[in-house]
Amino acid sequence: NDFCKLFMSSGSLFDISQIDKESPYIIVKPMGFMRELDKIFYPRVGIDSRVTEYGLVTLETAGILFEDYQFFMDVLVSVDLALMLRGNQICLEGKMLEDDVYYYIPDVRTQYPELHCDPTSLHLLLNVDCPLSHLQVLFARAFMSRKKCSYLVLEHSTPVNITRFGTKLSDGATDVTFQMRYLGDTVEFHFPDEANEEVCTDIIEACNEVMAKDDWMNSKYAFAVMPPDSINPNVRNRCNRHDLLSMKDCDSRNDSSNHFVIWKKVLKEFKELEGRELKEELMSISDVCHIAEKLEKLSPECLENVANKLQKHVDEKRTNQEHDARLCEDKSKDKRPLHLLLDWEGELKNTKEQPSGKELAKLFMELAKEMKNDYEKLESAARRLDPSGYY
Repeated sequence: NDFCKLFMSSGSLFDISQIDKESPYIIVKPMGFMRELDKIFYPRVGIDSRVTEYGLVTLETAGILFEDYQFFMDVLVSVDLALMLRGNQICLEGKMLEDDVYYYIPDVRTQYPELHCDPTSLHLLLNVDCPLSHLQVLFARAFMSRKKCSYLVLEHSTPVNITRFGTKLSDGATDVTFQMRYLGDTVEFHFPDEANEEVCTDIIEACNEVMAKDDWMNSKYAFAVMPPDSINPNVRNRCNRHDLLSMKDCDSRNDSSNHFVIWKKVLKEFKELEGRELKEELMSISDVCHIAEKLEKLSPECLENVANKLQKHVDEKRTNQEHDARLCEDKSKDKRPLHLLLDWEGELKNTKEQPSGKELAKLFMELAKEMKNDYEKLESAARRLDPSGYY
């Protein structure tokens, strides 16, 4: 096991059992294996069109693509890139498929992603960006294992970041459909019609199951739903997880939205896993990269002031002993925005303080009042971290 871990860390081999303990496979030529996978992610002309249209691969198609097709499909399932299903678990254009083995691989679809948000959705908010198909497959497996009468709904031109589901309720007669939409550090669960409390509960429990497995990143997460009377027509604002988290515990003054009422009711009973709750002020790497891009447009003078402001903020958190040691360090730091932010985060953590998005937004707004020429750029960066404070 130690041998495999060592050589896997250097890319010399790929031990699948490090990801799936039940897998018997060790790939000793990972680059050759990756080149072979091009056959399914970039299929040649003439291959079953359902591969790129629906992400659906039959055993027959797998046999055409790969000489040892069972090995390749088993590995894709083990690393959560593919989901193995039976025909009664797939509704293709309104019809259930014949009873056979099929594989659902969301990432091979060629439709463009759908990036707009829907405020009536439940939002699963993450402090990391998960690989797209990894999260779609993990949730589909957890939900469909929990809800035995559920199935995938595969339709023409479905965006690559969306997976649709259908399920029968416990009465065995009523069908309910919903979709999940992946948006980086936000995942949406949306009912096109009326939301259903039973299915909402299963969705939240399936998410908790996925996040319990996600110990490889020990990521933080939270559920949030936007009150109807707080919906801002600005789509960008609705996409911001900090904005959603700030409204997480709001009580709506307009309870006419069926979706909002049901999500809030279910969320009172089903919470995030203990110790994994994502707090409003925590920043993700997406936040840092987004802000760094905004700061790139600042004048040299303003960027210098940002660097001084961040350093002063860290120094205020230090003990006297830490501060004296800091004065002896080399002051020639990289002044590029991304480096400034990462250094600020790292140094703040060394003082046992948790980097706070709201606190950083406050620093930017204090500086914006001093630097009139760069006010809009600094305010834009602050909005990313604390929209509710500056709209």
